Amino acid sequence: MSEIVVDNQWNDFLVRQVDPYAHSKYEILMSWLGSIEGEKVLVIGSGSGEFVAWLAKARADVTAIDISQECIDFTRQTAKKFQVDIKTMVSSIEDFNSDEKFDIIVATDVIEHVEDDYNACKKIHSMLASDGRIVITVPALQFLFGHHDEVLGHYRRYSKATLLKLSKNFFSISHIRYYGFLMIPVALVISRWLRVPYPVQAVGEKSTEPGIISKIIRSIFRFEKNISLPLGTSLLMIGNPKELK
Repeated sequence: MSEIVVDNQWNDFLVRQVDPYAHSKYEILMSWLGSIEGEKVLVIGSGSGEFVAWLAKARADVTAIDISQECIDFTRQTAKKFQVDIKTMVSSIEDFNSDEKFDIIVATDVIEHVEDDYNACKKIHSMLASDGRIVITVPALQFLFGHHDEVLGHYRRYSKATLLKLSKNFFSISHIRYYGFLMIPVALVISRWLRVPYPVQAVGEKSTEPGIISKIIRSIFRFEKNISLPLGTSLLMIGNPKELK
């Protein structure tokens, strides 16, 4: 089995195709969202397009944007693989404009890449319908900031307190939790202390046939999907727009 080293954003996207960590996060978010059939969804920073396809598979009307044409192409390929229709556009949060309001806006692992995250949230708020929902995931715990964050272009990691402080002027939070307790020592040792890329088993047919260690890890992720632990390497949040004063 070949191996991918997560030493840039592109390889991180490749790994997400078969990553049980990312997929468990998506499952949590989908359970929080419930039925989204017919809802207008904007995905900011579509990346490799897995969650875009999940949303479209749930019969949402999905528009996906990303600053990279390569990522938009990747997103379209993923949508084709899932046999779903989506709309796409190359754009940043700051430059994107729409005449319509969205029922749901999704920014998974996005705002940590934006230097001015306050104004990013303000822009997201302006595009949401009054009864809409915002979905955000971010890397958690600033003390874990290390090599992985640097190569992916992160400005910061978040705690519950800092994410709530960022959101409080724009959103009322209905769900927020950490995820990835198992990954804290991994991130601390490999990314923070050793400052080397994460080696990850590669993408390919054999990746769907995990070995014993991989099966154990997947079982732990499944357990944590149902049990919210007090810390983790990711933060997941869903909220509703507040009326700005």
